[in-house]
Amino acid sequence: MEFSTAVGLIGRRAAALYAGIAVMFFSARNAEPSATRTAIISGTITSCSILALLGIYEFATGNATSGILTAVFIEVAIVLAFLHVGARKK
Repeated sequence: MEFSTAVGLIGRRAAALYAGIAVMFFSARNAEPSATRTAIISGTITSCSILALLGIYEFATGNATSGILTAVFIEVAIVLAFLHVGARKK
């Protein structure tokens, strides 16, 4: 994808969104098992799974280069980490 004003705008907005999500996760890192914690875990697993599948699809159709696979591996790692945390009982 070539850089353009529109791409830069989307990138900056996505970065702000991810920064907010990171603060939310950091703040909730020691939360006891609860409905809220389960919702955070489920939402993260869902969004990262969809992102990974979309990345694979875009790579397979030729819309993305092999560089997308790095993001896919990170997204899969996040899914596995959140599955592990969700499976733990305190």
